[in-house]
Amino acid sequence: MGETYNDAARRILASQTKQQPMSFRDIWQQMVNEGAVVPRGKTPEQSLYSVMYYKSQKRHTNPTYWFYGKGMFGLADWQR
Repeated sequence: MGETYNDAARRILASQTKQQPMSFRDIWQQMVNEGAVVPRGKTPEQSLYSVMYYKSQKRHTNPTYWFYGKGMFGLADWQR
């Protein structure tokens, strides 16, 4: 499929019917199982965490993710 880490993570979280936060490791595993992304570098799982954490910061006008702590993320829209 070849999605970006951000697009694939957002899609996976949006598909949650219960709007439950997920760990970035679980999101990563689902991305790999689906073939949604092509892993690059030595620590692609940590790259996903970095992208999600960066896009959860309040300095963004519209953050994409909500960071719950301890590697858990949800969509920021769930908090609105």
